[in-house]
Amino acid sequence: GGAASAPGRVQQLAATVSLAAAPTEVQAIADRVARLAVSDGGFVQSSHVQVQQGSTSEANLTLRLPSARLSAALASLGQLAPERGESQSLQDITDAYDAARRRLADATAERQALLRALSAASSEGQIDSLRERLSQARSAVAQARSALQAVSQRASTAEVEVTVIGDAHVGSEGPTLHRGLHDAGRVLTVTLIVLLIAAAVLVPLALLLAALATGRSAWRRYQRERT
Repeated sequence: GGAASAPGRVQQLAATVSLAAAPTEVQAIADRVARLAVSDGGFVQSSHVQVQQGSTSEANLTLRLPSARLSAALASLGQLAPERGESQSLQDITDAYDAARRRLADATAERQALLRALSAASSEGQIDSLRERLSQARSAVAQARSALQAVSQRASTAEVEVTVIGDAHVGSEGPTLHRGLHDAGRVLTVTLIVLLIAAAVLVPLALLLAALATGRSAWRRYQRERT
């Protein structure tokens, strides 16, 4: 089922999708999955495709997609090939995000305090000691900022595991039939529209012809009676 997000929380989304394709179509479907990831603003983190004659063909891809595009991407993946399974998960990482943000704030405050102390130091020993501590503080700030960015990245991108399984029972006639039905539906729709338009034109014309025929018959009967 879908994973519902909560307002004000920092959450990491993930999903797994299993698709079935004809063994000869596994590579093509895997390529379409990769293109779909790029078109949705993501990328392929890893990909492994195994296509063998007379053996099981399978493709495994790990996608990184924008969390906001996850639902739309899953819907698009389901249109590439028959879907055998789908699952979504949600992990709340608000505590980790808040902790990383506090570490960055503390490290930044300590660096600012050391800078103020260095500007007020007078002895050579104090200056050397403060400079050494300031170097350590800069490193701590860089590490804290990197940790916060990593947590933010987990929240802004969703990991999607896609498996394409070669299935001999899935042939090209499935998609072809689907396209055929779709085309047939469009043809039927156009035909109905044409018939409705024709009816709108022909029905009044038929009524007019019937009236004329009735009038002509009445006129002949009137002429016979006079005679």
